[in-house]
Amino acid sequence: TSADLLRKLSNELSEEEYNNIAKSDVIVISIGGNDILELLLTYMKEFLKLDQNATLEQAITKLSKMTENELKDLKKKAESFYKSKEKGTNEACKKLGENISSAYEKLRQIAPKAQIYIQSLYNPVNELPQYTALSIVNANIISKLIDTANDRIFSTADKKGMYVIDVFSEFSGRKENCTNISSFDIHPNQHGHAIIADALQINIDNVYDMIKNGTKDQFSEGEFPWIWFAGAVLVIALALP
Repeated sequence: TSADLLRKLSNELSEEEYNNIAKSDVIVISIGGNDILELLLTYMKEFLKLDQNATLEQAITKLSKMTENELKDLKKKAESFYKSKEKGTNEACKKLGENISSAYEKLRQIAPKAQIYIQSLYNPVNELPQYTALSIVNANIISKLIDTANDRIFSTADKKGMYVIDVFSEFSGRKENCTNISSFDIHPNQHGHAIIADALQINIDNVYDMIKNGTKDQFSEGEFPWIWFAGAVLVIALALP
């Protein structure tokens, strides 16, 4: 989680890890996924009346098997449920942004000249129209939660001058090809990881070409909000291990 990352950077780095960060030209932060997964799982267990030990995969499975009778008023129930959780969602995403901001400051102290990137979060479940209940819950709960988290990531990155790796858009429209979601596993598959890697390489090259050509690096100064760039050399924390 973002709290784990901040704690790691604050007082749990080994000498080798510290030195690796210090000499890095590019640092990539992949964080926030587990923050949101924890919150989403809490929501799903309450909304679906699941056992406290239930997993997200079990929640998705239950949604995929809902009967016509269970689908009645599901949209209205999901809308009402998320509305009751908006305050908690906003508070959690605010904390996520604060942790990312503090982690950035820690990294900047260790590696003052490094380019620092952060990945956006993708939504693994919003393109499974064959599962009506899952699509309804995604539209009214899951996607709203992820969008709120990404808004916080984008705004924090803009304020701090970080490049944003737009994983959300890279996966948009092809989740079943990029993840294992057809088996109710939200993690990227081999193809998904390759797409991320390609996007990172392309955008690292773009940034370095800009620097090589003497173009002012306005992006890292935060002068162009919401421009999403990508890059990777060192992954500090994996949001979805």
